[in-house]
Amino acid sequence: MTAAADRYCPVLIAGQGLAGSLLALALEEEGIAACVLDPGNGDAASLAAAGSLNPCPSRSYGSPAPLDDWLPVATRTWSAIAERLDRPLIRSQPLIRLFRSADDAVQVRRRRTADPAVAVVLSEPLRGQPPGCAGAPGHVRIHAWQVDLPGFLAATRAWLLARGRLLTGRLSSGPLPQSLDGRLRVPVGTSTIETQALVLAEGAAGTSRPELAHLPWRLSRGDAVILDGAGRLPDQALRRQLALHPLGDGRHWLGSSYRRLSAPEHDPGTGDALLARLSELLDIAGIEGASVAR
Repeated sequence: MTAAADRYCPVLIAGQGLAGSLLALALEEEGIAACVLDPGNGDAASLAAAGSLNPCPSRSYGSPAPLDDWLPVATRTWSAIAERLDRPLIRSQPLIRLFRSADDAVQVRRRRTADPAVAVVLSEPLRGQPPGCAGAPGHVRIHAWQVDLPGFLAATRAWLLARGRLLTGRLSSGPLPQSLDGRLRVPVGTSTIETQALVLAEGAAGTSRPELAHLPWRLSRGDAVILDGAGRLPDQALRRQLALHPLGDGRHWLGSSYRRLSAPEHDPGTGDALLARLSELLDIAGIEGASVAR
């Protein structure tokens, strides 16, 4: 006979990052009161993301899917979540993309001609660069949005806590539990949680589980720092390989594009390297008095 579990949750989600938080809210809409298991140590990758909702992110200014299929859904979804959590989470954020070469203008015109929906959010090619930006053969303005991901995670955490559905801890590193009479008994510290479904939303931590070793993992990382009190920085988002996004509270997010990895890594010199590269975006000698949070 198996000992009784300490608690029952119809669905147990391991990880309260972007995926785990969104899933918990979506299940609630379907009448399923999911519990979320999270260590609460602030290491979610979503906390380091810019939250940019860019409709034309590729090098060729393309959209990841037909723009009319996903962009209205994305903006409506985030607006609804913001209303539900009673916290502003999404705002319009114009994005200036500096050209790498004159060929970018050809790509922009091609995209605008091929897709009327893209032409609405992607401007005609513009000569030179806006004041204060680094020298470029041209630029384009993109109607983009920004989602406050740290704010979203904090608001969802408070929402889960208020309902008694946030469990502090992480899954044991041993084998994943096996089904018993249609249910799983999941060890969490000294307790046992009984559930009908266990969802792993642990991010890169999932690569360490032997049962998941066969999955085609494609690990990536992005480098990012927060610039605090840098009053000389622009109030619009900029991008040319490196990206700079105002966060709306006197701080700016500075980050580089993702690169594929064979294993997770951490470079303690990331902040200094990114600051040294600011000249790729800005025509200023340096940022004085800016503090960097890694």
